[in-house]
Amino acid sequence: MQMRRQHLLAIYLTSCSWGALSGCTLGQAPSDIAAADSAGVTSLTSKQLNEASGLAISRRVAGRLWAVNDGGDRPRLFALSHDGQLQATVMLDGAQNIDWEALDSAVIDGRPTLLVADIGDNAAQREHLQLYLLDEPKLDEHRASVRRTLTITVADGARDFEAAAWDPISESILLLSKRDAPPRLYSVPLNDADAVTAKFLGTVTTIPPDTAADRAADPKWGHLRDQPTALSIADDGRLIVVTTYKDSHAYSRKPGQTIATALAEAPRTIDTPQFLQTEAAALSADNRTLTVLSERLPALMATVPLR
Repeated sequence: MQMRRQHLLAIYLTSCSWGALSGCTLGQAPSDIAAADSAGVTSLTSKQLNEASGLAISRRVAGRLWAVNDGGDRPRLFALSHDGQLQATVMLDGAQNIDWEALDSAVIDGRPTLLVADIGDNAAQREHLQLYLLDEPKLDEHRASVRRTLTITVADGARDFEAAAWDPISESILLLSKRDAPPRLYSVPLNDADAVTAKFLGTVTTIPPDTAADRAADPKWGHLRDQPTALSIADDGRLIVVTTYKDSHAYSRKPGQTIATALAEAPRTIDTPQFLQTEAAALSADNRTLTVLSERLPALMATVPLR
């Protein structure tokens, strides 16, 4: 255990020394590494996934994960095992990666579906965002085609998103903004139209804010620790998890409750390892665990219990 803890600390310190937009906080390293030990931190074997921004479980094969890189990469999907092995790379025809920031999976119309969210907009200048829906590929398929493209206009103006998820109750795609304080929640309908408007549902004021300790430990980036980077919703819609650079926060949704009302209630905080830029997360099919993935190399992944 001590050797493993020292190894994790070495990885952690190396990551923090890069000086990128950081999810790591040196002042919190000992407790976070203890949490990482129990979670089982894995370093991805492939360096192709060098700016991971989205993660989703497979709807075809138990234990498989899908991931995507951030903007600037080719439009491709990575199939991963839970121990960090790259299983396949699949090129996505009919899509471009302007700023892919989220990935989700669901069974939609009886078909195992991946949802690629090209929703990043750091400067809040994009007139339209894109959501790509495709049938989940098999591993022997090295190319896949977009089944449907949704072109999105944000109702109240351009903004940056990194969190998106399919909501089975409203049968819509939810977007949670990153740079707004507080974050703003939007709904994208999945109807017959391919050009759609993201409707504003409300602000989310219940995400625990960054702390004085966060800012003291990381004077440059500590004030950004509460920004949402991923959104996960259970298949029955009753569990919602918002992941930030620091931790994840689980919300319970009562029968008949809207998503906005559920997110207005106090969440339960899930202590996740303090990776360099945690930008991706995925709920397990049984809602018992959450897998989180860091964006920068060395790409680290961990699975933490929710119960």
